[in-house]
Amino acid sequence: LINSDPNNPGVKASIISDGSSSYLQIRGLDLGAEADLTISNASFFGLGSFSESQANQNAQVRINGWPASTWIESDSNTITGAVEGLSFSLKNADPSSDIQVSVNVDSDGVKQNVQTFVDKVNELRSNFKTLTDFDETTEQGSVLTGNYGVQLVDSRLKYAVADIAQGFLRSEDDFLGDAFTSLSQVGILTDAEQGSSTSGLLILDEEKFDEAMAEDPDAVAQLFAANDIGGQRVTSTTGNFSYYSHVQGITQSGTFDVQYSINASGEIDPDSAYINGNKASVDVSAGTITAVTDDADELGMVVKVNDFTPNTSVEGEVRLKQGKAGEMVDALKRITNDQSG
Repeated sequence: LINSDPNNPGVKASIISDGSSSYLQIRGLDLGAEADLTISNASFFGLGSFSESQANQNAQVRINGWPASTWIESDSNTITGAVEGLSFSLKNADPSSDIQVSVNVDSDGVKQNVQTFVDKVNELRSNFKTLTDFDETTEQGSVLTGNYGVQLVDSRLKYAVADIAQGFLRSEDDFLGDAFTSLSQVGILTDAEQGSSTSGLLILDEEKFDEAMAEDPDAVAQLFAANDIGGQRVTSTTGNFSYYSHVQGITQSGTFDVQYSINASGEIDPDSAYINGNKASVDVSAGTITAVTDDADELGMVVKVNDFTPNTSVEGEVRLKQGKAGEMVDALKRITNDQSG
């Protein structure tokens, strides 16, 4: 009756037995120390009194001994947000000993997701091929043979797949860039063999992909899934600055040239600050430079100056990294935009 009552406020009733007597257990379904359950004995017609067998409380954990004097608390047995990218499901309590948690890369799962990416791109390419094919024997074209719009879309999507990922930089002698900057480096190549059944389609070289995963799985993940990760590369011998922030959905991913000077007073010279050759706004007190050109892709990019040595000029780059999956999504959104696509 309790469990099926439509006005049940959030409790569950059970019968438990010690072998000779049976007891009615009422359990509150709300979790955490802030939850409260009050039972009126009168409402059970004097059948017996209730005692509290377990008080509501929060789960408490420390990770690598931190925090030392208090606890990370959760109103459920799931801890999220304590370690970036991980959630912990607590199974039992043992305050007297540590529990070692190992985190491993699911390489097979990653490879399967990458294969799905390849398959979907190939599905699109196959459709383009069917729509634009020309039969040499019958000398008949398909419904969109020679259509410039289809050719343009096909070309843009192929470029998005083949080009260096936006905001990524190859390693150079004087600068340690990204481990992987293009899909070909992780084993995804276009079959260029004429007459092949997969001609023009992507092929995943699993051996090369496995080697890339073994070398640097985080770099492989960024190549596909980086979502506006900021970084910098200072090319001058003096000065120091860093990526600070950008406007989501406005600032376009890529690499941006930064120029500025520090005057004799140890402040940014407002007339010297440029991003991608466009005059930028300077907040002298905050030490930031912001791109403000209305029609520029760098709009909203903010650079933080970290070195204010007087009478110095600084040149360098900030970058905003976008992985291949996001780049494809953005390209498709632009292509299919109902106003400008």
